[in-house]
Amino acid sequence: MIVKTLVYLSAAVGLSMGHHGLSLPLASLATERANFTFDQLFNFTQTFVTALKYPNNIKQANEINSTFFAENVFGRVDITGEFQGVELNTEYIFALFNNATKKDIPSYNTLFGPILEADIVHFSASGDIASATTILTYDGFPSVYSAPLVWTLLFNQQGQILEYDVMFPLVEWSLDDAFNRTAQALNLTSTDAAQVEVQQLIATSICAVHDKFCTGANQQYATNAECMNTLVNEKPLGRAYQWSHDTVGCRCIHQAMVPLRPEVHCPHIGPTGGNFCVNGKTYEETILEPVFSIPLVPVGYENKNATIAAQ
Repeated sequence: MIVKTLVYLSAAVGLSMGHHGLSLPLASLATERANFTFDQLFNFTQTFVTALKYPNNIKQANEINSTFFAENVFGRVDITGEFQGVELNTEYIFALFNNATKKDIPSYNTLFGPILEADIVHFSASGDIASATTILTYDGFPSVYSAPLVWTLLFNQQGQILEYDVMFPLVEWSLDDAFNRTAQALNLTSTDAAQVEVQQLIATSICAVHDKFCTGANQQYATNAECMNTLVNEKPLGRAYQWSHDTVGCRCIHQAMVPLRPEVHCPHIGPTGGNFCVNGKTYEETILEPVFSIPLVPVGYENKNATIAAQ
């Protein structure tokens, strides 16, 4: 199944503090900003976008500490949360779009599959910031659909991503469309029935991942039946904007990272959600919380209100 995704990428740099119990030293507002040429910023962005494609992403994910990211990189994705540090960002950016687990677990299912094509169609840049519109084509679930992504990336003086911000402006619509196509593919009578079927498939996948990789001290559920009951009857699938909340959708995302570091990621698919799949911020807090210590605008154009500049 081929999926085309429209992605708007912006490149910029900074660092901040996550809201999932993660914390690293913040980058200083006085950090010296880079000043690249237009061509350099385009090349940085093009190389990064190309690395997202399968099988390039597998190589990056296996490195654990991708050199695309600064050691103290901080990133925020509006629907999935905040990610701090090179190791965590390597996993979530490159391992998410990866079906490698399917060779070990035939029942593995995810809403996100390997990216097959990535084409920049719009681009602008200044200083250490670049913006681009990119078309991603990836193997997804259940079939072809489009979803715009808005990225803001900022590069340090070594050309590494120090800070990024990502938004999915039409994610609810794209998910509704996916349910409609699921209903058609499975001859179901409604999108509600499709959501039930999708939740069952995703829960089966997550529980299979848990049974194989979350053993010993990393075990989260006593039995597969307990896992299925929790994810089918006790946890909602969740709206798309709730993929950082206590939902099955959030655990669907995090299952991809479990094989890489079970000791870190098994709790995220467990009944408590670890420190990622948890209910937390309100809508207003999500929008207005200052999380970036370096404003994601060119030097000299920062908002004079420091709180707004950090949003």
